[in-house]
Amino acid sequence: MSWRLVVVTALGACANADHESPPANDAGYGSLIDHTRWVALDAEGDPFTAHRPEAVDCPDWSRQIEGALYEVETGDCNYASLSQTTLRPIRAGDRVDAVLWHLWLWAPQVAEAHVAIQIGDWLFFEETVAIPGPEQSYSPSGVAPKDFPLGTPVVFHLHNHGVNSWRLLSIEVAAP
Repeated sequence: MSWRLVVVTALGACANADHESPPANDAGYGSLIDHTRWVALDAEGDPFTAHRPEAVDCPDWSRQIEGALYEVETGDCNYASLSQTTLRPIRAGDRVDAVLWHLWLWAPQVAEAHVAIQIGDWLFFEETVAIPGPEQSYSPSGVAPKDFPLGTPVVFHLHNHGVNSWRLLSIEVAAP
């Protein structure tokens, strides 16, 4: 086998790995989400309807996969409540970790951003962020208060005013 074939094969495997569901493991830890599975919620299914504007304008191209992360561009998306179901169950006492961040937050007037992650009825993470403001990363971690079966809804919620970029990398059950 030539070295070119090995490199091309390895690069192809890496490119495809970003969009495949993670392999199952006996221990039950690993990713809870697959970025290809996010769907926008309508008002009836949105647990954050109190934040929802009268007119939601969030075209598909304003929220998309960028490599291994999911990006929402708020200059083109005024509100996003996105959902999918968990890829694995969560047991009471499991630690759940997430990684997300935003770039510099800017708007022509002072405003606030709101970001949240909800798993079933558990509000796992919620933050209100002042705009304007510097880039910031978040690594929320929490202990599951109860069992959540495979297929439990996960909601990634975001809204803010201005031309800003938010990125969600992961939500996962942490290895012990």
